[in-house]
Amino acid sequence: MDLEELLLCPYSKNEVEINRDDDIVYVKSSDRTYPIKNTIIDFIPEINDEISDAYDNVSSVYNSMLTSSNIITKLYNGVVWGLNDQDYVDRVLSCISDDFDGFILDVPVGSGVFTGKKYSNLKDAKIICVDYSYGMLMEAKKVYETNNIQNVTLIRADVANLPVKSLTIDLLLTMNGLHAFPDKIRAIEEITRVLKNNGNLIGCFYVKNRRKFSDLFIDNVYVRQKSFTPPFYTEEEFVNLLENNYKFMDKNNSKSIFYFHALKNNRNQL
Repeated sequence: MDLEELLLCPYSKNEVEINRDDDIVYVKSSDRTYPIKNTIIDFIPEINDEISDAYDNVSSVYNSMLTSSNIITKLYNGVVWGLNDQDYVDRVLSCISDDFDGFILDVPVGSGVFTGKKYSNLKDAKIICVDYSYGMLMEAKKVYETNNIQNVTLIRADVANLPVKSLTIDLLLTMNGLHAFPDKIRAIEEITRVLKNNGNLIGCFYVKNRRKFSDLFIDNVYVRQKSFTPPFYTEEEFVNLLENNYKFMDKNNSKSIFYFHALKNNRNQL
């Protein structure tokens, strides 16, 4: 299956045709089209809301914040989270073998700062990176171009309405995303819909009730900034949400960050 066979219009559910010469995605049996801007396919060009704005506004400094690349961001992460993101990122990405050769859906891709090195090793994989923020996608584009990664397609879309056919994704990576998704139940349903039976679901996100200062900071700063969207789950609540459709292969936490690897049940036929 190639990329065009996997994608669809998120609204009509019709198949699409990608014309990169004209920078347009045509929807079959429809007058609807979608733009391609700087090689990024935009399936939600009409959306410009508080959440996308929040991430667009921090996209240029996001990499520095996540990697604690200077003394200010190192102190910031130490105070807010009590950890460095690298403390759990390596564990999450180690769940993906370097010889993986199927379809990977990365949602949200964010700035690509943690996956650049990993994806440069995945020579045989076909990788689709989705984010709600165009600014974040542009940052990810820079990272992947710097690492000479050729097998990544960047797409702007809503995780609650993914432009991907059902049961087509072999591995879905969702890092630091669930706490930002407004409709978390719908996002989980969509992730489950597109993932193949026995497919891998790998990710990490903020969970509440693990570190009081992190909880207070998120409620009083990130929620107001629209970068985090309640409700937030405890680790146990999230596991319970997935237990009917997934088998957990690994799960753990680093302070307020829960990370996991689960397999979608073969009996699930969404």
